[in-house]
Formats: sequence, C-alpha cells, structure tokens
Amino acid sequence: MTQPPRRSRPSRRRSGDPPAGSDTERGAVTEADVIEATEAGPHPAGDTEPVEVVSVAGPTPDVAPPEDEPVGVHRKAAPPIAPEAIMANMETALKEAMTIEGAVGVALVDYTSGMALGILGGSKELDLNVAAAGNTDVMRAKMRTMEMLHIGDQIEDILITLGKQYHVIRPLTGRAGKGLFLYLVLMKDRANLALARHSLKRIEEEIEV
Repeated sequence: MTQPPRRSRPSRRRSGDPPAGSDTERGAVTEADVIEATEAGPHPAGDTEPVEVVSVAGPTPDVAPPEDEPVGVHRKAAPPIAPEAIMANMETALKEAMTIEGAVGVALVDYTSGMALGILGGSKELDLNVAAAGNTDVMRAKMRTMEMLHIGDQIEDILITLGKQYHVIRPLTGRAGKGLFLYLVLMKDRANLALARHSLKRIEEEIEV
C-alpha cells in the first residue's frame, strides 16, 4: 500500500521577519534572539548545544579591573579637604600643643614668607609674630648649611636652650606641609623636654594643610 505524499509544512514567517537567506536566518545572533533565549530559560537535557551569547553593547575594553575590585565599580578620587576643615585641624593642633607641660606659646609658621599662619598663647614678653619671623631666619640658615655640607637628610627639630626657656622648631614632614614649621616655647622649670618633643612630633604628623 503506497503512502500518501508528505505535504510540506507551511513556513511560519511573520511580517517583520527578515527574508530567507539573510544573515539572521543563516545563524547570526541578534538582540531579539538574545532576549528570546533569555526568557525561554535553560535548554532541556539532550537539546542542541547552547548558543554563545555575544554582548551587543559594544567591545569590552582590554583593561581588566583589579582582582579585589568588583566589575563595573569605578574608583573615585578623594575629595579635596575644605578650607574650614583645614582651619579646624590647625586650631586643634595648636590647642594640643598648648596642653604640653610648660608650654607658653605655639605658632605654625611659613618659613618662605616668615608669616605665622596660626598662633596660640604668648605674652607681652613673647610676641609670637616677631618670634615667627625671627626663627624663619634660623630655619633658612640651617637648611643652607645642610646644602653646603651636602647632607642628604631632613631636619627633625631644632632646639634652642635659653636660661629659662626651651624654643623648639619642628618642620612639617608631610608633602602638603612643605615649607611650614611648628614653633613651641616651653618654660624650663615646668617642662619635660623629652616628652615635649615626643608630643610635638605626634601633633606635627596629624596636621593637614
């Protein structure tokens, strides 16, 4: 008994489908295919091999993010310190310096101009603005001497011992504080010089300008 001829199945082509033989029909992946494949979920077992989905958003840059940084996260530069925060930090540093045993005056000085950026304490006998300008010359002279002697080092502090007082000059070591120094005056009969130098070092390291 002969079998009836097999009728060809009509092509189900929508009006918006591309013509036969186009790149899409030959296997090119379009954005619509990606969306349709995603919505359909995983392929059942035994089906054809999965299609490798290629991003349609453009090429991926060659530079890979660091291993400890999530993909897609962009690092932002730290915002600059506001002038109000700088002034508050400077005021806090000067107040801490005045808590050192035996302190009678302190100043933060710019030795390129000789001007005091901030002062605290002092008296009629101790004009800190005049002292700041005068000790600027001391700082400059010492730096010139180190250059002439080819000493490749930095000044930790300069101690001037008077009959009744200690005068301590400590340059700021941070990059932002280059050209500045702290000037502290102590009474010898009330000060512990070793502790005072240690405290001034800690305060200098905390200053942000």
